Amino acid sequence: MRLVTLLAEEYNPGGRLDEIVAAELVPEGWTIARTSGSDADVISGADVLLVMMRPVLASAIEGSQSLRLIQAASRGYDAIDVNAAARKGIPVCNVLAPGHASTVAEHTFALLLALAKRINEGHADVASGGWGGGELVSAGLMEVSGKLLGIVGLGEIGKQVASRADAFGMRLVYSDVRAAPELEARYRMPRVALDDLLATADVVSLHVPLDDGTTALIGERELSLMKRGAILLNTSRGPIIDLDALAAALLDDRLRAGLDVFDPEPPPVGHPILSAPNLVCSPHVAGVTTEAVDRVVAAAIANIRRLASGQPLEHVVNGAP
Repeated sequence: MRLVTLLAEEYNPGGRLDEIVAAELVPEGWTIARTSGSDADVISGADVLLVMMRPVLASAIEGSQSLRLIQAASRGYDAIDVNAAARKGIPVCNVLAPGHASTVAEHTFALLLALAKRINEGHADVASGGWGGGELVSAGLMEVSGKLLGIVGLGEIGKQVASRADAFGMRLVYSDVRAAPELEARYRMPRVALDDLLATADVVSLHVPLDDGTTALIGERELSLMKRGAILLNTSRGPIIDLDALAAALLDDRLRAGLDVFDPEPPPVGHPILSAPNLVCSPHVAGVTTEAVDRVVAAAIANIRRLASGQPLEHVVNGAP
């Protein structure tokens, strides 16, 4: 069988992941080719496309002759045209590898603590020859213990964030389309409407998937509900927040924000968000520690092996057989 890899170079430096895939599958008789884009000619002869953080367009899918599986080496799959694949009967699968949620939860707390303790400002001051501890104190250094954390989306990542927040002594509320009575009891964490969560939480952390119902979930109205000085964290997907509205709130010094994701990515040069105070950001790396990427690729390979051996595929996201 023939496998084509389409892996984002930033997560695959020097082709390290391709080497892992080849070491696992070539001895089992797979032929492996590598592409850097949705090249219809390359993909058309593949049985499996293994993709990480790269778009797979309808034109490439519709031109495929033998494609039997599009395997995302990631939890997210919004860059893949899953409907085009479904029309051709090609399953699209993602990965729910153990440890991914923990990795993103760690990064969420890294952003939170950097904002609460004003780490970026302190570093910049000391590195430039200053010693402005008084200025940081005046600006406000915050303890997270005792603060109310509102979790929007209590999936696997949200659960891991709740666990860490509880260890830090934070109080918890959550908003989700589904109730989680066991976690409500464990963390004394009530389920509330989104508007109520935004109005009462000291910290709001977003952990919902990107779909029609969550695009622009947090806009100007929602941001206006938040408490002055509250912290907004997003390690899910950029389009969940209206970036222009958030920039306005930060520039007005009403909120603080920790962002790992933007819409678009990267944000345009000169966008107001990039000069906003009270912002800590990272370039969409919350889930891509070396350990996490290796686990995700291993899980993707395991699903590819299921296809080869005729076993049912795991985590089919587009309803294709």
